[in-house]
Amino acid sequence: MKVLWIGDAAAATGFARATHAACDALYARGHEVHVLGLNYFGDPHDYPYKLYPAARVNRKREREDGFGVVRCGDLVATLEPDMVVIVQDHWNMPPYFEVLPKGVPVVGVFCLDGKNMNAATCGLNALRGAVFSTQFGVDEARLGGYTGPAEVVGYGVDIDVFKPGSKASARASAGFPSEADGGFVVGTVCRNHPRKRLDLTIRYFAAWLDERGYDDAYLFIHAMGTGGQGFDLRQLATFYNVGGNQRRRMLLTPDTDIATGFDEKSLVEMYQAMDVYVNTGQGEGWGLPVMEAMACGIPCIVPTWSALGEWAADAALQVPCTTYAHSPGGVNVLGGVPDMALYMRALDTLYEAVEPGEEMAAAGLALTGRGEYRWGNIGKRYAEVLEGWHGTADS
Repeated sequence: MKVLWIGDAAAATGFARATHAACDALYARGHEVHVLGLNYFGDPHDYPYKLYPAARVNRKREREDGFGVVRCGDLVATLEPDMVVIVQDHWNMPPYFEVLPKGVPVVGVFCLDGKNMNAATCGLNALRGAVFSTQFGVDEARLGGYTGPAEVVGYGVDIDVFKPGSKASARASAGFPSEADGGFVVGTVCRNHPRKRLDLTIRYFAAWLDERGYDDAYLFIHAMGTGGQGFDLRQLATFYNVGGNQRRRMLLTPDTDIATGFDEKSLVEMYQAMDVYVNTGQGEGWGLPVMEAMACGIPCIVPTWSALGEWAADAALQVPCTTYAHSPGGVNVLGGVPDMALYMRALDTLYEAVEPGEEMAAAGLALTGRGEYRWGNIGKRYAEVLEGWHGTADS
């Protein structure tokens, strides 16, 4: 089987890790693999299959068509693949359908992070099949009118890389100020995207600090840039009085972009430096940093919504969502907003006593240690699903 896979590749993203888990497995099973790499810019790589940059460079040396829609059509015409796999948000699928020739089997891979998936109007019933990261995603797709084959394949974590370590050493490597060395560090790692709601991370922490009066608590954020879509975190820290000269309680890593990110060693040390990992996003299609933090032995506080309300249900402190917000730009996906008062109580639980954090850390380590979350097994599962759907091709 000749496969053209379209998704993040050779980049510092969870989507890229899933791409290579699947494509490595397909290649090892004797399939011909080609990858049209989103966020791949043509640098040398060690993968045994071909990677093509998705974006084009115009005469002004500006990148355009970052989703690779034009190159998708060109590559399909040149390669004549037996199957095209597209990892995307469902609302971004219609342009691909417009350039793909009739009769080419297409599989969609989706990480749905909220309710109100308009699957039918996005043309998803033209797919040979759809892979979702969670059962939540399958259920919402059905409610949105998707009637085709569906399978669930989750994400994973490399526990040989992401593992517990010395908190003191990690904080020294991260360059924490001396006054934070023995403090209670609330941390998060994510893209600075509006749906990640880092504004709430800062606002909730500031409210907790003001109401409780703790003088040894710090907020640590590592956020990758998204081309100006996200928040000005330093300005928000000043506004909520957790940054600046008067009360420096927020620690930020240097700005990074999605192509480079941080090396894994530095990322592991960021998790190890925390006392608790938090997520205040409107929803996650999986929430890979939560899983990485768990593998490092860090207790987590997450919203009871979408993926994190499913796979992380028994291994994290869950905060109910009591208000909701739709994503703009015509997307309309409904996200959950974690309740601020309940979030603050969850922080209290971990700040005031050691035992709850130790119990959550143990639960997270047990969960992430399960074989189903090894990337090799996830890649094998992808390969089996795609082989099965290829076997159902019309003669």
